[in-house]
Amino acid sequence: MRVILVAAVVLVALFSMPEVVNAQAMCAPREVAIAQLGEKYGETVRSRGMDARGLVVEVFVFEETGTWTFLFTQPDGMACIGAAGDAWENVDPAPAGDGA
Repeated sequence: MRVILVAAVVLVALFSMPEVVNAQAMCAPREVAIAQLGEKYGETVRSRGMDARGLVVEVFVFEETGTWTFLFTQPDGMACIGAAGDAWENVDPAPAGDGA
């Protein structure tokens, strides 16, 4: 599961981050963004990693409703929403040799 989740985070980061940073849409200091995700949507961090540019990529999920948010935090502490949605589902990794 961890490999699939990390791959998903990397793909979203590659395709979403330039637009998010350039547009500065839906950005706030990380502490504010995390508090709002928790208060408004009940989401908590489920996974995180860092990309080659030094951005921290986090996945926030509220499993009861299935809502999720990808949050990208810049080195200066500004966090931007890269993607959000619903119907989040945790999946188990494919068995070795399955090609997935």
